[in-house]
Amino acid sequence: MGVSEFSSPFYIPRHVELRLRRSMSHMRVVALAGARQTGKTTLCQKVAEERGMKFVTLDQRRTYEWAQSDPEGFVEHLGRDGGVIDEVQKAPDLMLALKMVVDKDQRPGRFLITGSVDLFRSQTLPDHLAGRLAKVELYPFSQGEVARQDSAAHNFLTQVFNNAFPYHAEFSRDQDLWSRSLWGGYPQVLALQNAELRHEWLVNYGKLLSERYVREDFAIYKSGVFQRIIGYIAGMPGGIVNLSSIGRGLGVNSQSVDRWLWLLENMFIICRLPVWHHHALKRLTKSPKVYFLDTGLLSALNGWTILDPKHQHRIRGELLESFVFAELTRLLSAHPEGGSIRMSYFRDKSGREVDFVLSRGRRIVAIEVKASTSPSSMDFKGLRYLKEQLGEDFICGVLLYDGDVLHKHGDRIYAVPVQQLWS
Repeated sequence: MGVSEFSSPFYIPRHVELRLRRSMSHMRVVALAGARQTGKTTLCQKVAEERGMKFVTLDQRRTYEWAQSDPEGFVEHLGRDGGVIDEVQKAPDLMLALKMVVDKDQRPGRFLITGSVDLFRSQTLPDHLAGRLAKVELYPFSQGEVARQDSAAHNFLTQVFNNAFPYHAEFSRDQDLWSRSLWGGYPQVLALQNAELRHEWLVNYGKLLSERYVREDFAIYKSGVFQRIIGYIAGMPGGIVNLSSIGRGLGVNSQSVDRWLWLLENMFIICRLPVWHHHALKRLTKSPKVYFLDTGLLSALNGWTILDPKHQHRIRGELLESFVFAELTRLLSAHPEGGSIRMSYFRDKSGREVDFVLSRGRRIVAIEVKASTSPSSMDFKGLRYLKEQLGEDFICGVLLYDGDVLHKHGDRIYAVPVQQLWS
């Protein structure tokens, strides 16, 4: 039946493991969702081995054919204690079969399923498991995971929501910041030492998305159109989404653009970041911004292989902002209370803006990103504006920059080296 064993002496612990295990302690089915090649199978094999669960993958042809032809028998064969089903989106009828089994035996943690599409939003998977399933998202490695740091997923978020930064602290400047940004966190990329091989892997991954994965997961065969849209979006990292404008650039209508963006979101390749709204603020921009969830793929699609001080400032700024977005996404995914923290951005029609706003109820943390090694007073303008407008709801504002000194820049506002996200 395609049962596999876990054997990986080089396994790097994932910070999302704690959240995954916690979900399995009280939910009947847990779904681990994320892009292909992010390590879902490896993590689930580890959990299966530790819990004595069967592991089956629908990537194996005979297993897939059985799941397609007899979903009820397939699930029943996993036994009383359930098991792990890898790449469950390949056989949508398994969801109804799982519902029937877990309704009969409601013990928590019986089934762990993985999917390379968003198992809650995808139209390929009926919503049979509502109220019975919890979703945990796994992204490419965070920098804290690469450094094998324990609890790194919690520290920065805890600091900002408790306004717990020192007045002044000095660090060694992160000499690897731009390499980190260029290569992102896909496990197979980081396992390669050669820059050319890394770039080749990422370029090939981009081709697989359009030529194979979108066909397998969504039965869409327009690989040429998919390549054009993903390349177009890569050319506007952190840009505001205007469906009509993108459509004109690609020669398609806005509805088609929205559909393609939806597909990329469901494959965990991009994210449309919504605008933050607050009753105290008026005349806000309405359109979301778009970010890639891994800057390695973003860099490969744009042909960025080396960044030195002579590179255009715009590219460095866009890359660092995207890198911070990706790191924040990973921190929120792994944090025990990450589900209660909403990330968005602020921009009004007067041009005032802040890159990221983290909100937990009424409590607000504002984050600005600058590629500079020495930020100016003007770089804090958006943070100061939000503090003035929000009063006590404003917990703190943080300007993340490419520097080596953490220092206070006024009441509840700080300049913080980027590496504080994971160190």
